[in-house]
Amino acid sequence: MAGFKLPFFKEHPAKAEARRLLETVSGAARDPALYGAGRAPDTFDGRFQLLALHGAIALRRLRADPAQARLLQAFTDELFLNFDDGLREAGIGDLSVAKHMKKIGKAFYGRFGAYDEALAAGDRVSLESALSRNVWNEEAAAFAPSLAERALTLAARLGSLPVEQILSPEAWRC
Repeated sequence: MAGFKLPFFKEHPAKAEARRLLETVSGAARDPALYGAGRAPDTFDGRFQLLALHGAIALRRLRADPAQARLLQAFTDELFLNFDDGLREAGIGDLSVAKHMKKIGKAFYGRFGAYDEALAAGDRVSLESALSRNVWNEEAAAFAPSLAERALTLAARLGSLPVEQILSPEAWRC
């Protein structure tokens, strides 16, 4: 009976699109040009910072189109499942994951609020400031201006594209 699926257990197309978007957003956040000396550290925290930034940009774009409410929710769900998986891969035990996820949720939504406000206003200075506050090492703080410029450019580009195109990695290349 391999491959047999009951029709009422069909996956909603938004879930598959959300996974595809998460893969695309994760790829953009893992761009090697963003990591290394004088940039974000290639650590769990550094990767979280950049995934939070890119995830916030994706959420802003989806939120701008009310017709994408299902995809917005499905993407949010997939993003947090990804954070959960990252914790488990980092060796966080099952009993501690919920506590860590609460911290990650608070951290993500705090960043989202700051990034969203700055991106909406096109305020490079506020975005740089928010990014500087969230950098995990002093060395990477100098990277905030170019990262802010990248985020503003990316958000503007994605805002002008139809949703089908933002699912593509090409749309996220800077």
